Amino acid sequence: MKRVMISRIPGLCGVVGPLLILSVTLIAISQYDSFSWTENWLSDLGVDQDAVAALFNLGLIICGALTAIFAIGLKGTLPRSTRGSVGAIALFLGALALCSAGAFRSTVGVEYLVHYYTSGLFFALVIISLLLIGSAMMQEPSERNLGLFVFITGLFTCTAGIALVVIDELSPWGGAIPEFLISLGASVCYIILGVRLFKRTPHKVRG
Repeated sequence: MKRVMISRIPGLCGVVGPLLILSVTLIAISQYDSFSWTENWLSDLGVDQDAVAALFNLGLIICGALTAIFAIGLKGTLPRSTRGSVGAIALFLGALALCSAGAFRSTVGVEYLVHYYTSGLFFALVIISLLLIGSAMMQEPSERNLGLFVFITGLFTCTAGIALVVIDELSPWGGAIPEFLISLGASVCYIILGVRLFKRTPHKVRG
């Protein structure tokens, strides 16, 4: 019984992490009076030295840690393929990047540069993880439908990612909308995969 409960921790992390970061983000937005979906970036929520910014940044760090645990557990349940393994590794590295984005605020100097590049890395790795995990699962007949859903969501987030790059490079607007769409799409997939992992007993998990 104890072994079963321990084996389910990564699955639980895969559900709690995305729910946490979505909740913290929406709470922070509701408390940020001047926030604009078209003029701001989600990173702006963590700039000020107040309780709302502290909550947002802490949420990023905790979510990153939970997602890293989830990625480790997920890897053992994916079909044995290079794509599945690399997809899980991309998810793990993306989770670490999210922790870093929460630890370094989008202010000025070195701290801004670390946040800028790690947050960009996070979004890129999230998209890569969805595409690779989805395509790997599609090779398994019993996982084909779920894999197709994850892969299509990956394509959706990829489109949002392209919009994010265009806005960052060529537009005076903020990128909060594509950032949130990528986060939402990934969260839905990770929650579903987390439930899938949680329901599996130890003997069903591949080593």
